[in-house]
Amino acid sequence: MDDRGGLRLQLFIVHGTVPRVATQVVTMKRAEPIIVSAILLVASGCAQNKIEAPKLAAQPVFSRRDESPVSRRAKPAASKWGTDLTLEEFREASGGYRPRVERSNLMPIQSLRDDWADYIARVHTKLHVQFAGGLLGTLPTYGALGNPNLVTKVEIVVRADGSVERFGIVQRSGSELYDYGVFSVIRQSAPYPPPPPSIHSPDSLTYLHWDLHRNESQCGTWNCEPFILRVAPTR
Repeated sequence: MDDRGGLRLQLFIVHGTVPRVATQVVTMKRAEPIIVSAILLVASGCAQNKIEAPKLAAQPVFSRRDESPVSRRAKPAASKWGTDLTLEEFREASGGYRPRVERSNLMPIQSLRDDWADYIARVHTKLHVQFAGGLLGTLPTYGALGNPNLVTKVEIVVRADGSVERFGIVQRSGSELYDYGVFSVIRQSAPYPPPPPSIHSPDSLTYLHWDLHRNESQCGTWNCEPFILRVAPTR
């Protein structure tokens, strides 16, 4: 809220043809300063002007004081991957994640560097749209979410057809809401390109660890560490 009591909104559009209008109602004290990052669902405007919205990741609504969501969206569709989660669903889904990659169970991959480089580049193409082109552009420059040192490490396990077997946060950034945004990016970027058989582990899965940075390093391919497991994990 500015000095004149007006609400300042930072708006962006969800990808695809927008199907409906949603109204966010935010109640606050008059003197409380706030900047809201909101999803603009403007079905009427898109329908009348036939505007195709850009492909950007949907993000939570943050308040300036404590950067906690001040509204909640409806529960997403039943699809397991590629949908949004509320903050509560994120906490449930990401709590206690145990990575399958263990340093004592790895095969050497040097001879496959070309195969890995090609696959990582193709996965990056999908991640970049949602992360650099979506999430990072919606984050405030102040407070915890403005910290350029934020980085979240995720494990992504991809099936032979490119669908996601599982994924989770291996190392948290220190900001729950940044982790929440990264988690949503990984979901929305799925499915991924089918990996070549040469980089499959014995369980026919492909394993990646990826650091997603708040600074200029972003989700670059150099932030990805690939693995081939020696023995299929039992968990």
